[in-house]
Amino acid sequence: MGLPINKLHIATNKNDIMHRTINYGDMELKKVSETLSPSMDIQISSNFERELFYLYDKDPNQISNIISSFKSGKNIK
Repeated sequence: MGLPINKLHIATNKNDIMHRTINYGDMELKKVSETLSPSMDIQISSNFERELFYLYDKDPNQISNIISSFKSGKNIK
């Protein structure tokens, strides 16, 4: 179902937490910057927790601890 994808291009804006986390392991809350794409002006995306879930072998307790620490202002590296 669907069409085959040969290449996938992904873009981000100044609010680049997913890019920083995936490429540099830098999961740090920063001030949200207003841009021309308001739906991307966030720091915690709904897909972020899902990505962590798979990275941490689907362990809900570990994900809960990570997200709680993150939301309380701690940097996750």
